[in-house]
Amino acid sequence: MTSKIPELAKDCEGVSSPEAPSSIAPAAPLKLRRRRRPSAKTIAERKGLVDIGAILDEPLEVLKNGKPGKMPALEVAIRQQVKKALTDKSLPAIMAVIKVAIDNDLVASPPAPQTTGGVFIVPKFLTEDDQRRIFDQQEDRSMQTIFNILRPYYE
Repeated sequence: MTSKIPELAKDCEGVSSPEAPSSIAPAAPLKLRRRRRPSAKTIAERKGLVDIGAILDEPLEVLKNGKPGKMPALEVAIRQQVKKALTDKSLPAIMAVIKVAIDNDLVASPPAPQTTGGVFIVPKFLTEDDQRRIFDQQEDRSMQTIFNILRPYYE
């Protein structure tokens, strides 16, 4: 086979001239890879530090109805506390479950105290004059006024 490259296209040093067809494709410009900043987890691992938050936030492998599944660590801990509270009747476990429920706003707050109406029981030892002072028509019918009348009896 004869070469179809003209002899004149080659220099004496063996370098092809621009007119000569090249068998090698031109090289693409080199792209410099930018190094990514390592994550906080990687930096902590390099320093030998342990990220407790990441460990506690990792879902745990558990069995749900006989099937493997994932569950947050906090939910697993709460389920264990509830199980211990119900089976062992453990007061500290019951208190821990109640505390978690209160901290996460799972317990309804108590209703606001009643400001109007209600029942007021008059002590038997109250004199008739003091009873009249309490129940006569007054501008200020607050409980503070009634307590001020009753205070001397309890001191």
